[in-house]
Amino acid sequence: MPIEYTYHRYSTYHRCTCYGCTCHGLAGSAVQSVGRSVPAYAPRTPTLQNRLLRMVQRPAGVYHCSVFHQLSGGLGPSGIARDPQGNLYVTRYDFAPAEEGVTKPGTISKISPEGKLLEEIATPAPELTGICISPEQDALFVTEASTNVVYRIPL
Repeated sequence: MPIEYTYHRYSTYHRCTCYGCTCHGLAGSAVQSVGRSVPAYAPRTPTLQNRLLRMVQRPAGVYHCSVFHQLSGGLGPSGIARDPQGNLYVTRYDFAPAEEGVTKPGTISKISPEGKLLEEIATPAPELTGICISPEQDALFVTEASTNVVYRIPL
């Protein structure tokens, strides 16, 4: 899957209008309704614990929490988006090398609605801070801090 380098420089004041956006450093939730017989759940992304949490409300006002998917490597998840099929795309933050001219790839994990790792998508740099899916559902937009770039990754 080729990455289109959309070199949009962004500032901390940029407001993204993407659907389901967690761009620019907000590790959030992507709420997924999984049908009437099973309650909706909201995967959460606690960064330094390197995992996705599944939170289920049953009965009303009572929440149950479990580990939905455990990641490894890097600092952990920094953003999350959901496609129409229920797959989650999770940006994983790590530090860029301090040495000039040295590069290190970043990682986006594609997780199934059942919590299984389906794919890892490499990005040109590792300080991934947010992700959203285009309104047409044909691309991911990923923000990266060390280069101040927004990458467009076709789906």
